Amino acid sequence: MRERLHLQPKADGQIWLYRPSEFERRSHRHEELEANLVVRGTARYLMASRRYDLKPGSLVWLFPDQEHLLIDESPDFTTWIAVWRRRLVRHAAPAECTLRQRAPAGDFCRGIARPEIGRAVQLLQEIEQQEHDLPRRNAGLAYLLMSLWSLFEAAGEGSAKPLHASVEAAIELVRREGEDISLSALAGRVGLSASRLSRLFKQQTGLTLVHFRQRIALERFLRMYDPRDGKTLLSSALAAGFGSYAQFHRVYKRVLRCSPRVHVGEPLPVSLD
Repeated sequence: MRERLHLQPKADGQIWLYRPSEFERRSHRHEELEANLVVRGTARYLMASRRYDLKPGSLVWLFPDQEHLLIDESPDFTTWIAVWRRRLVRHAAPAECTLRQRAPAGDFCRGIARPEIGRAVQLLQEIEQQEHDLPRRNAGLAYLLMSLWSLFEAAGEGSAKPLHASVEAAIELVRREGEDISLSALAGRVGLSASRLSRLFKQQTGLTLVHFRQRIALERFLRMYDPRDGKTLLSSALAAGFGSYAQFHRVYKRVLRCSPRVHVGEPLPVSLD
């Protein structure tokens, strides 16, 4: 799902500190180049053909045409996120630099040493604080881009876990067909038995197939629900692929860590049974 990041019109990017309770978790991509520097806790990024296991010191790059989903955040997971508009990347990065690409092949998650983490965090904080001085912040964002890339290049080997071709195919089929494809049909189309696919999917992604399907249904709900069109939470949840409001409510609270009522401001049905 392509998302639009709401950046200031004249800003060349944005920096913020991410904590799990503050944002929705959905598979997405965006036109901006993104980097994450993990400072606390653990999590995973699930992408089309690989998985990144995140821990303190992980520096990960996410490119415009790479769909990514953050999962399994520990309660204390904290990461700095920086995004850069394409115009800044074209201006700051050399013509042959990987940063200019939209979906380069390879592993773009590496661990950096503790002293470099401290210096990078200090730089992120200094630039983030320049919210009222846009020219200075834009200049800082350009410097940050190439500084983080230099740290990444000096960090050595990456840490990506490649996904089995059948798991990659299953992810794409579930995204495209959702609940319309059964487990046995899914397994047959990717060339594995149902039990083998279930085990391999959980082993490689950290999610069961059931939980992955539920996340896809939740993404569909978040895209389609708009209280201005007169539809209720229940009707939108059913249209997104949930079998009942109770199931929708459980999944919503587990993934987004709040109830739908808190998030969208609509009263819950009288009964969740």
